[in-house]
Formats: sequence, structure tokens, C-alpha cells
Amino acid sequence: MPAILERKTETLVGVAPAGPAVWERLWRLPTPAFKDDWLLARERISPRFRRVVEFLESTFGELTGLRTIELGCGRGDLSALLAQRGAQVTLLDASGAALGQARRRFERLQLHADSVNADLLASPGPLRERFDVALSSGVIEHFRGSDRMRAIAAHAAFVREGGAVAISVPNAWCLPYRLWKLYLEMRGCWPYGLEIPYSTRELRGCAQRTGLSVVVIAGLGFWQSIGDHWVRGVMHRHVDWVERAGPLDQALGMSLLLLACKPRKTVTPATLSKGDSASANDIVERHFERRGLGCEFEMEADWIRAHLPRHAKRVIDLGCGGGGLFPTIGGQRVIGVDYEPRGLSRTRSRFPGSALLCASAASFPFAERSVDALVLQHVIEHLPAAQDAARQWLGALRPGGTLLVLTPNAGFVDPTIFDDPTHVRLFARDDLAELIQGAGFEIVDLRTLGLPWFRKYQAMPAGWRLRRCVTRQARALSWAPGLRWRGQTLCCAARRPDR
Repeated sequence: MPAILERKTETLVGVAPAGPAVWERLWRLPTPAFKDDWLLARERISPRFRRVVEFLESTFGELTGLRTIELGCGRGDLSALLAQRGAQVTLLDASGAALGQARRRFERLQLHADSVNADLLASPGPLRERFDVALSSGVIEHFRGSDRMRAIAAHAAFVREGGAVAISVPNAWCLPYRLWKLYLEMRGCWPYGLEIPYSTRELRGCAQRTGLSVVVIAGLGFWQSIGDHWVRGVMHRHVDWVERAGPLDQALGMSLLLLACKPRKTVTPATLSKGDSASANDIVERHFERRGLGCEFEMEADWIRAHLPRHAKRVIDLGCGGGGLFPTIGGQRVIGVDYEPRGLSRTRSRFPGSALLCASAASFPFAERSVDALVLQHVIEHLPAAQDAARQWLGALRPGGTLLVLTPNAGFVDPTIFDDPTHVRLFARDDLAELIQGAGFEIVDLRTLGLPWFRKYQAMPAGWRLRRCVTRQARALSWAPGLRWRGQTLCCAARRPDR
């Protein structure tokens, strides 16, 4: 079996482990193999790991070859599961005992990992910006004061530009966890030393001040907290509610999961004039970097997934941008088309094996009846001759082929949120239906997604929680009387007639 390579502590400067006695005592006894397997299997089915995998797949396309580092790794639960999916993992911990347990686990599972014995607040030295992903679970809450933000900044220091950060911490608003912690502290048997849980507001603020672009902060595991902390921990009855979800998870869940990206710095080519360069850079930043993030994108991706034929073997993502829809469509059958070559070079770096073509959606470069499905997510509003382009799409589709169009809804209560100098036309439902049917398509589904007060009340305290909760039910709510045509995104699913 492969050996685990170990980098010496001397490769990092300023190593000063925080509270080493607590962690050496916590990890001094080895974990039996059967318990270790149970803990790993439990993490594999947990909502936390599923959300991390979904985030990484939507950001990078696949996990194979992804370079990850787990800070304060302990036994390396997340890293072991990612290594089983093909990631190249590195483990970092200030506790030699914890790294010893992690090495034994990886050797027993025949997995490979590099290891670094160091404090995460130390300078990353030669490891700076070497990784695609930095993650941690149950680590940064053990710091106080300014070190709390430094711990989050340490994650960003290890990842390259465009990389991802995933951090899991206890939720300060989870009542079962807080009562359990108080109970053990009063009995004098709290084993984890200093532990100050985070609120969503503090976690988001610290991440943004370190320069990270926050994608989402998810609350998870309210019922898991009751099962783990009280039913098993206090009542000593065996239950396992790690998979049990409920409406209280987002606000009162046991843990908060921060998913964020490290923004890229746009470099201006010398061949472009200053004005053209600024405009092109803005398009690349908006279209290839910001697009594909947030609950609205997830809502639209769910609608696309529901209407995309499973048998479709050749799917064209017109205006693919950074490839955010590739995991939704399926990397083996999708061809990404976009007109911006510099942006496509970034997409290719994220999805190395994907098929990409630099072309305009208005001059469709595919043969007659050669495509099973076409997806245009926020593209048609940029086309000066959308009707002519739609006729080209019809000709390229096979009989029975599917066209999926998503565009800003001109009937939305606040259309100013769509302000974009590159928009040619905003469509109302009748306008879009007329264009699609006029090109020869048969409309299968026409609706809007999102509710009219999504953005209006986003500034309310914790308003984003309500927004995300409602987003998950958007498809059902879009059929409610008075709401069907007032959503933020206008969606049309159509097919080419069988003739």
C-alpha cells in the first residue's frame, strides 16, 4: 500500500500550536477500526458532506485530481472521503497524535495523503496558494478575538485564485448544543477547551472581510444535535439522526457550513486599449466568475434538471460562461459554447475534459438535426436578432429535441435589478412565447421562478434565510394564484415538432 509522505514542520515558519495539551490528550488513544469505519460512514451520508461535494462539483466539475488541504484535520474525515473520490489531499494539524491517527486510517484504507504538522495560523510558506480547496470542520471556533478572522484568512492563503473554501463550525443559535455544552461545563467534563460558536452574521462578516466571496452559509443538523447531544450523550439511548432534516435546520441547526470562493484578479492584456480592456474584464468577471452562485442559480438549475431529457446524448449549453451548469447537465454529454475566448480558457481550466467551442449564440455553428437539447440560461436577452437565432436553433435540433430558455422577467416587481448595458431586450411571458412559437417550437412549460419579494426584503435581519427556504419550494410556489407570472426568472421549455 502507498506510504503517506510527511513534510517536516520546518517547512512552515512561526509554528506555534495553540493549546497543544488539550488536543494531545483528546487524540492520545487510538480509535478502534470498527468505530473509525462507523464514523466515516456516518460522515459520508451527512448533509454536510453532501453539500460540500455538490459545491465542489459545481465549482470544479469533478473531484478527481482536485488538490485539497484540511486544516486542523484530526483523523481527516472529510479528506478520507474526498480521497476515495480521487482528490489529492493534504492533512494539516498542530497535534502529532491526531496526525498519527490520520496516517493509520489512511494506510488501513489504502489511501494516499501528504501531512503537515503545523498550526493553521502559521505562515503557509511554500504551501501558499498551492491548493484548489481548503476545508476544516470544528476548528476555528477554538480561537478568540482577532484570531477568529485570522483562522478564516488562513484558509484563503492556502488556495489559489478561483479556489474554494469550506468551513464547518458550531452554530451559536443551536439551543440543544448550547445546553449540552453548558451541562458538561457545569459537570467539569467538557473535553474541547475553549469553544466559541459562530453566528451566521459573524461567520459571513469575517469571511467577507478576508476577501472571500461567500456563496452560501447553510445551517445543518438540528435533529442531529438533539440525537447526538441529548438522546445519546445524556440519556445513553442509541439513535442516529445524522440524515434527518427539518425546517429548523437553517436557523437553529447544530452547525453552520460556509462555502466560499477566492476571487480571481483580472489581468489586463497589453494588446487591448484601456477602455476595451475594462469592458472585456467586466464581462469576464460577471459572466464567468459570478454567474453560477447563489440560491437563484440553484433554483434555475433544478428547473433545467427536471426538463432536460435523460436520453439526450448531445446537449449544447449556449452562453455557458464558467460552466456552472455542466454538473447539472452531465459533463460527458455537454458542449459549452461562448463568444469570449479569455473566459473560455478559465472554463477549460475548471473542466479540463469538457468540450468547448468559441462561437456566438446568434450564429449557431452546428449541423441540421445534430443536437438533442439546447440550454440558454440568461442569453437570449443579449441577442439583437433573437427571432433569427431561434430559427437556427430549431434547425439544429433533432425532431422532438428540447429547447430550454431562461431569461429575466420583464414583469418582475423590480426590473432594475436586471440593469446590464449588454441587455438588448427584457421579455415578458407573452413576448417570449410569441418568439419561441414563431420560430416553430411547441411550448411544453412556461412559468417564472422566484417570488417578487426575494430581493425587496433581503436587507431584513436573517432575511436571506427566509429567501433560501422559499427558494427550495419555488417550483411549487410558482403555481400559486397571483405568483406564477411575478417571479424573477422567466423559464420556457419547448420542443421541436416530430416532423
